[in-house]
Amino acid sequence: MSTWHILTGASFEAPDGGLVAEWPCPSDLDVRALDTSDAESDPGEDDLVTQIVALLPQGAAWGSPDGEAHDQSSEMATFWRGLAKVLKPLYAHGFTTALESTVSTISNSLEDWEQEFGLPDPCFGSDQSFETRLRAVVWKDLSPATITPGDYLCLASRLGYDIRIEEPEVFEAGLSECGLDHETATTNLEVEWVIHLVTGPTEYFHAGTSEASDTRLLDYPENTELACIFRPLRPAWSLLHFNYTE
Repeated sequence: MSTWHILTGASFEAPDGGLVAEWPCPSDLDVRALDTSDAESDPGEDDLVTQIVALLPQGAAWGSPDGEAHDQSSEMATFWRGLAKVLKPLYAHGFTTALESTVSTISNSLEDWEQEFGLPDPCFGSDQSFETRLRAVVWKDLSPATITPGDYLCLASRLGYDIRIEEPEVFEAGLSECGLDHETATTNLEVEWVIHLVTGPTEYFHAGTSEASDTRLLDYPENTELACIFRPLRPAWSLLHFNYTE
C-alpha cells in the first residue's frame, strides 16, 4: 500500500486502500477574484469636485463667503470640475499601480516581474501566452517555499493542475502481507514518489492581451511543463515519477 496526499476537500479514494493525508491550501494569495476597489479607485467627477472644494480657503474670492456651501453651477465650480476630469484617470491609474505589488493581481507590470525573476523559462515553451507567462511568475514567486507534500499540492493547484501525490511503501517482513496490496520492490522505493495528474490548466483567449491568429480560443499546456517545473524542486535525494494516465 501507499500513502497518498491530496488537498483538503478533494474527492479521492486510495486505489490500494492506503492512508490518505489531506493538506489545506491557504487561499490568502488567491485574491484575483476579490473586489479590492474603493471610493478612490474610480471616483466620479462630482465626488472629486466636492473633495477639491473642501480644501479651498473660505471667502468670497473662492466662491464660498462665510463658509457657505459651494455653488455647483458657478464658474468656479466649472473650473474645478475641469480639473477633476484630469485627476479622475490619475486616481484610477494609481489604484491599478498599487495592485501590481502582488503576483495575484498583476495586470500591467508582467514584464517587470519577469525581469526580476529571470523569465521567461523554457519549461513553459517558446511561444508563451499572457496566461502562461503569468503562471510562470506565480511559480517563481511561490516555489522557494515548496517543502512539504502540501506545498507541492498547493503550487500545482495555483498553476492550474489538479494532482495527487503517492508515496509507495516498501514491503516489510512481519508487517506486509503476501497476496494483498503489498508489493515487493527494490530499496529505491523508499526514496521514490509519484505525482498523479488528474487535470491540467486551460488557457483562454483574452481580449486586450491575446492576439488573433496567434492565440487559440482554448488551449492546453503540454504535460511536460509540470515535470519541468517540479523536478528541480524535488528533494535531491528523492526520485520523482509522473503518472499522466489518470
